[in-house]
Amino acid sequence: MLQLTSDRLLVATFEELDEMDKFIPKPGQIDFTHARWSPVINCAVKYRDKILLVERSPELNLYPGYWNGISGFLDDQRSLEEKVKDELQEEIRIGEEHIKSIHQGKIFDQEAPEYKKIWIVHPVLVEVDTDKITLN
Repeated sequence: MLQLTSDRLLVATFEELDEMDKFIPKPGQIDFTHARWSPVINCAVKYRDKILLVERSPELNLYPGYWNGISGFLDDQRSLEEKVKDELQEEIRIGEEHIKSIHQGKIFDQEAPEYKKIWIVHPVLVEVDTDKITLN
């Protein structure tokens, strides 16, 4: 059984470690797992007068069970617009053809002491022409 013995030490068997999800960067992708500063996008998806919020899976390492916009790490060389399109396709199955506009807000830092991180948040408003989504 995984046990947290202090705020910095996790005790687990080798079998438990093998079963844990491991992040393996793809070619060209940056691993922010242990980085203090991590750039992310957070998309407010708007359809008419509605804004989409999704509940994060309880199995996720970061903010399990929290409500959020569509978010992801800026961990490769793609443009912000490309990353937004990819995240919407991956997370809610909204294709590029349904995106009416993408507007970037002012970048800000959000300290997260519980994760020993500072998020460099790139807020984005994405207007879409459909409310038909499929959660991933």
